[in-house]
Amino acid sequence: MELVGSGPPWLLITISGLSLVGVVITAVVGPIMVDRRRSHRGASESSEVAVIAQRADDAVMIIQHEISDLQHRVGRLEALRMVGIDAQR
Repeated sequence: MELVGSGPPWLLITISGLSLVGVVITAVVGPIMVDRRRSHRGASESSEVAVIAQRADDAVMIIQHEISDLQHRVGRLEALRMVGIDAQR
């Protein structure tokens, strides 16, 4: 099956070759560039990550405390409702 208007074969081969070169360069050079950027940021980034992790831990603890408090209040409310129902009988 031939594509209409696909162009001359040399153009398709050139485009395919350039695409392959781009994929290879991305696969080889990309990780190297990422490692270089990480190594340049090094200490400042790790302290930021530690601060963010600590804040996330604090937020989780606060949320767990609030959920526990809410469960306790709901339990008390249910107990009061049960006492009210028993008193009405």
